[in-house]
Amino acid sequence: MSKNKQITKMATIQFTRYLYLKDEVEFALIIAMMNKTQDSLFWAYELYYSGLIKELVSVLFIIYYDFYATLNPGFEAYILKKCKTPTPLTIAQIINNLLIRPSNLDVFMLRREVAVYELEEVSKAEVGQLFIDKNYTQIAKYVLEDCRDIPDLITQTIAYFTKMLKTSVMMATIKSCNKPHALLAKIMHYYSVMNNNKMGKNLYLTVQESDIVMYETITDEVPSYKVLQTACLYGIDDHQYLSLFDLQRNKLVSHQVLQECYHRHWLYYASSTPIWYGRILAFNGKIDHANKTVTFPDEERKDRDTTDFEDFHNLYDYEPDEQKQETQDKNIRHPIRNEKPPTPTLLGLINVNDFWDAPVWNPTGALPP
Repeated sequence: MSKNKQITKMATIQFTRYLYLKDEVEFALIIAMMNKTQDSLFWAYELYYSGLIKELVSVLFIIYYDFYATLNPGFEAYILKKCKTPTPLTIAQIINNLLIRPSNLDVFMLRREVAVYELEEVSKAEVGQLFIDKNYTQIAKYVLEDCRDIPDLITQTIAYFTKMLKTSVMMATIKSCNKPHALLAKIMHYYSVMNNNKMGKNLYLTVQESDIVMYETITDEVPSYKVLQTACLYGIDDHQYLSLFDLQRNKLVSHQVLQECYHRHWLYYASSTPIWYGRILAFNGKIDHANKTVTFPDEERKDRDTTDFEDFHNLYDYEPDEQKQETQDKNIRHPIRNEKPPTPTLLGLINVNDFWDAPVWNPTGALPP
């Protein structure tokens, strides 16, 4: 049996706009898109309005290539165009139009196998036979880790599938696959075509601005101490799949340490998130890394009878330690393992029963450059 890869890193805790953990929001979005549920939009906007737009775009491409690309090759041009200048509207357009399309776990599971298991190195000379044998795991290993000449691999791929499918239609699109992840998805797409899997249709939903107003950041509509109970619409582990991933919280000594970060040092751990960093600067806050605190001037300002300390806390002191347990659980509840199999709509060329068998991993951090 293949040995698991051992990777040890220090924990990096970062709270988002509404005090979820950043890495878990990314995973929650992946899980929601995998399950085709409407909380997908909530998690996407949690990243977007936290100012983590580059991270959101990266996760959307991961989701597309992991779950949707094999059955929806034409959507690639759409997502590339929309992500050039991401706005709240284009994010909703991408997500809603993915949710109506067929998907499977093929590329996701192949990436996980390669990331967590010590597989034998694959040489260039073996690739042709691997294509013939449909050895998906070894093909993925070569594409993601062992290939040193992507253009040559693309040439091999074009030659094999042109012969098998008796068409050269794919040449223009596959030549643009300069990323291993995208190339693996393209290869699995053509295997799906060979397998006569049903492809998604080129239908596109429209989205109105009024449809997404509910996800905008709450500012002064409610007192600051009520923001979390109002804004946290979903729990971070409602689907109970979070335990499948390599979480930053697991690198802490205990759940109690995370609770301490959340209750006493939440603003410090949120300070690296753009929305919170901007708020801190706006009120002349100072980030103290030694004590894991953020301090504000407490003298009255010349232009008003209040201090920066008072003004900041009146607007943004969410008081997570004073929230009801239900709200706290939505933010940092300890993950529970879900033993239910994925929906049958995720069936593809890879055995979906292996979904839980591999160790935890990080799908956003296991991609080649």
